[in-house]
Amino acid sequence: MMRTGVEIMSLSAVAVSADGNTQDTLWSYSCQNASSNTEWRRKYNDSYVYCKPTSGYATYVTVKGADNDSGSGSGTYSLTFNIPIGTKGFISNYVNENGKKYARLYLQRTVMDNTICQGKWSPDSVWESGGTIYH
Repeated sequence: MMRTGVEIMSLSAVAVSADGNTQDTLWSYSCQNASSNTEWRRKYNDSYVYCKPTSGYATYVTVKGADNDSGSGSGTYSLTFNIPIGTKGFISNYVNENGKKYARLYLQRTVMDNTICQGKWSPDSVWESGGTIYH
């Protein structure tokens, strides 16, 4: 099921990570391919997963979770959201709550052509002003 984001202005509504895996990592995929995945990364808390598409087109994003960095016991732990270019997306997910220790993004194109879509993400997040929560 695909949903749209809801902008939240209150910091108190967002789980803030002081010690999570908040380092941004770049992702990139060709819109010739129907989908792509980021690498598995350690998720330390129940904060939102951060995703910001930076070039190309809007991207459909789903959060996946797994037991380890090889992907064993993987499953889907969020709805699928259409995140526009330039949007600081904070994706509600249940990776940590379901005992999974690793997360990744499943990325799907919104347009099929020769464009390269790029962005950045982190498995844990710290709230940024102007962000959009997807839940």
